[in-house]
Amino acid sequence: MGAVLRTSDSELARRLSSVREFVRGYECTEQFSEQALQAGIPLQIEEFGLGGITEGEWQEFGPVKKTMAEFWEAYERFLERCIKLASGSR
Repeated sequence: MGAVLRTSDSELARRLSSVREFVRGYECTEQFSEQALQAGIPLQIEEFGLGGITEGEWQEFGPVKKTMAEFWEAYERFLERCIKLASGSR
C-alpha cells in the first residue's frame, strides 16, 4: 500500500508536534485546505492542522535549505568528475 494511503502514528505525530520545523512541514496551509476541498478531497483539518508553511516560505525552510545544499554539493562533485573524464584525466 502506498504511504499516502497509510494512517499516521498518532503518538509519534503528537510527540513531533512540539518541534516547530516538523509542524511547519507536516501541517496543511489554509490555501492548500481550500484547494483540496475544491478538488473534492475532504481533509480532516483537526488531524492535520493549518500551521504549514506557505509556498513562498519553502525556499527558506531549514530542511529544504539543507537538502538543496547537499544536492548542490553532490552535483558539483559529479560535474567535476565528468569534466575530468571528458578531458582524459583521472
